[in-house]
Amino acid sequence: MSEIIISQHAFYESKSGGVDGFISRPVAAGRWPAVVIGHEWWGLVDWSREFTRQLAEHGFVALTPDLYHGVSTTDHPTAARLKGELDIGRAVQDTVDAVSYLKGLPYVSDKVGVMGFCMGGGVALLAACRSPAFDAA
Repeated sequence: MSEIIISQHAFYESKSGGVDGFISRPVAAGRWPAVVIGHEWWGLVDWSREFTRQLAEHGFVALTPDLYHGVSTTDHPTAARLKGELDIGRAVQDTVDAVSYLKGLPYVSDKVGVMGFCMGGGVALLAACRSPAFDAA
C-alpha cells in the first residue's frame, strides 16, 4: 500500500506539560490505526520524520513525540548526555498521553500501538507496561 500522506507539526497536552511532535497520516477518507513512535537518542531528527512518513504511507496515523522538547543532535557525546538527562517518567507520560490525543482525531480508529528505536524503544516498552491504553507494542 502506498497512500498519499500529509505530515505536519503536532501539539498535545500531557499530564507533564505540552508536547510537540511530528505526525503523518493518509489523506484518504476513513479512520486509520495509529502508532506512537519513540525516537532514538538523537532526538526528533530528519530520520525520525522520514520513518513517521513511511508508516503513514502504509496506512497508519504515525506520531513521533519530541521527548527532548526541542533539542536534537548528530553528535555522539551530546546524544549520550541528552539520553542521560532524559526524565524517563515524563517521557513515558508524554508517550502514554499521545493515545488520548490520537483518539481525539477524526481520522484515527480505536486502535493505537507504540514502538520505538534504541532509547525510544525502551520508553515505548515502559509506556506499554504502565498503561493499558495501547493495543500493540
